[in-house]
Order: sequence, then C-alpha cells, then structure tokens
Amino acid sequence: MRGLETTRRLEEVVKKNEELESNLIRDPLTGLFNYRGFTQQVDGLLFKYKGSGKSEIGVMAADIRNLSEINDKDGRSAGDKAIVQLGRFIGETFPEGNIFSFGNGEIIVIDALGGDGKKRFEEAVSAIRQKLSDFTSAQHYQVPVDIYYGFAEGRPEDRNAFERITSVALANKNAYKLRIRSLQETKDGKTCVDKTTEGDKTASSFVKMSIFAMACLFVLF
Repeated sequence: MRGLETTRRLEEVVKKNEELESNLIRDPLTGLFNYRGFTQQVDGLLFKYKGSGKSEIGVMAADIRNLSEINDKDGRSAGDKAIVQLGRFIGETFPEGNIFSFGNGEIIVIDALGGDGKKRFEEAVSAIRQKLSDFTSAQHYQVPVDIYYGFAEGRPEDRNAFERITSVALANKNAYKLRIRSLQETKDGKTCVDKTTEGDKTASSFVKMSIFAMACLFVLF
C-alpha cells in the first residue's frame, strides 16, 4: 500500500508541475501560447516549415483597435472577450497556422506563405475584420471592434532569422497603429480648431451686436 501511495503522490506532483509549466507558456486569457511558448517552439517551427518544403513563411501581427475605449465604454470584460474572439477568428482563418498571444491583446500567426503569397494574408485580414464587425453587432458594443495589423515574410534559416521576421511583423503593425492614431488625432485636432473658429465667430457676432445695441441706447438717451 505504501508503494501505491508513493506512486499516486508522484503522479500528482508530475501533474502539478505540468500545469505550472503550461501556465508559464500560455496566455491565461486566450489559452494561446505566449512569448515564452513561442521561443520554445521556434526550432520546431523551423523544422516544420523547412521539412515540408514550404520554407517561406508569412507572419501577421494584430491587436485590438481602440481597446482602451472599448474597456471604458463597454467594460473590461467586453475588451477581454474581443481579444479572445480575435484569437479564435485568426485560428479559424489560419487552420494550419501557429498562433501566439504576446499579451495586451497582441496576437501573432505564422503560416506557410504558399504560391499566392501576401495576397492570402490580405484576404485573411478582410475576413477577420468582417467577423469582428459581425461580432460587434451581435454583442451590441458601443465601440466597433477592429484591428491594427502588420505583415512580414521571409525564408528563415535559423531561429534568429525566424524571430527577426516576427519582429518585423510586429514593427509593421505598430507603425500602422501610429499612422492611424496620428491621422485620428489630426482629424480630432482639426475638428477642435473648427469648433473654436466657429465659437470665435459667434463671440465676435455677439460683441458686434452688443456694441450696436449700446450705440442705439446712446442715441435714444
């Protein structure tokens, strides 16, 4: 009996260790492998794509657009749900791809590029955005759920090259995010200027009317 009890306890320890290891390499929100999980799998991914004869890969990076606004207006749980849905929609769109979540809603997908190249990824982005639009309507979000995204491609020969391509996809996504935000800020700034100008016109008209009224009173008296 003592031997069976020892075996049972060892199995429990092994199971707990496996759970701890899984928690370390997986994003708790989406259940996807996190950055640590990604680094552990790079060598295997290299072997997978080079071994299949599809050495050219495409990497797409995406995250939720206006996530802070969604959290503010629709609630933090709504923002978390949008991130989970983004991961699921990417998985549906890239059934053979490898998907990772690097935190803060940032999702990475790696897949063989194939003969149609970047076009397939661009079509995939359109499909994902449509799914998110439908999700927004179904969930009655006040803020539309959309994404920032970036793309990179290459033929990595080692893990450094593989990680470099992934970094380029992230950089392209962040550059696109900055460009969109800059355009939005410019638009909002212009709107503010227009409103100020309109306010100045109104104030100016009011001053002119006041002066005219005072002049009339002066004449009358």
